[in-house]
Amino acid sequence: EQLCIVLQLVNHLGDIKQDLSRLGRCYIPQDMMQKYGVRPSDFGLNYTSSAVRELLDEMLSRTGAMLKEAALLPVLIRNFRLRFNICVILSLTNSMLQKYKRTAFLQNPPRPNMTDRLKAFCRGMIQAFRNRPEGQGRVL
Repeated sequence: EQLCIVLQLVNHLGDIKQDLSRLGRCYIPQDMMQKYGVRPSDFGLNYTSSAVRELLDEMLSRTGAMLKEAALLPVLIRNFRLRFNICVILSLTNSMLQKYKRTAFLQNPPRPNMTDRLKAFCRGMIQAFRNRPEGQGRVL
């Protein structure tokens, strides 16, 4: 469940400006916008204000914490191919979160490139072997 939520959040974060301009939608929780004094129109600007950046940083931090929880999933999966796929997804999602933290992603949203995908594949393979389920507990 956590992994699905994280993937959706990362998708929304990467498309904030586009969703607002094309669809007229803002998926940022109203209480968080109020906390930082941010309005939906602030996301459509050609720059990122300090209040918007603080809001985005909190969202990235919360999403990162959820990703850490989701990273516990592979150890529950006996099937190697499924465990490997999830490990790749976790790695690539973490890579995207790190890019969002380092960039003004509202103006120029980063997208995974071939290097990101190759690294995620390699990290996923390593993690899939490291996170083999042990014992007879709850395993998928």
